Amino acid sequence: MEALKIPPEYVEKFKFYSGLSTEIKLQFIEEMKNLEIGLKPPSLVEYLSTKFPISQEKLEDIVMMLFNLTNAQKRLKLNNEEFVTILERTFAEIKDLPFSLDKMLSDLSQLLSASEKYSFTTAKIVDSMIDNPKIFIDSSLHNDIRPVFLDEGDDLLGMVVIYRLKIAYRENDNEKEIHFSLDDDDLKKLKDLIERTEKQTKKLKSLSSIKFIEVK
Repeated sequence: MEALKIPPEYVEKFKFYSGLSTEIKLQFIEEMKNLEIGLKPPSLVEYLSTKFPISQEKLEDIVMMLFNLTNAQKRLKLNNEEFVTILERTFAEIKDLPFSLDKMLSDLSQLLSASEKYSFTTAKIVDSMIDNPKIFIDSSLHNDIRPVFLDEGDDLLGMVVIYRLKIAYRENDNEKEIHFSLDDDDLKKLKDLIERTEKQTKKLKSLSSIKFIEVK
């Protein structure tokens, strides 16, 4: 069976999860069993932060640890028992583990089993959404008011509003930005396009017997 490669910085993430109290880990497992399908990792972190007295940074570490394990398990096409065997072999090769190997394997086995439905389904959803060389990350829109003067003169003709649209995206694992200048007509076209698409999607959902997963 193929072995895994665990970056050194990830050992601390495993150590943190292993060091959580039994009560918190059991609660975490229960939450994962009953999660709403379609929550993307950032939304999952937000949700879990309302349930646990753990910082969002640490919760993000746990969630990303879980998703990375899930992706590795999916790539290797192994069931939970087979995958835990791979993890045991991988951890055994790491010197001076800062946690009990048996306890860690037991914790991960329970976590993977509890989150199996959510993790594999969400991984498929995310895969289908990011099947594109450019992935949207975030956007911002600001108005820029500029004066217009007569040529070679100081007479003010008036003011014009220009909208500055910034779109952040990821391409080939690199985060990039692109900027657009829009006028009122451009802004209306974008607004109309979004509203029309939302109406079409709503109509499609109302006419279909297929269950639609809300991705958040």
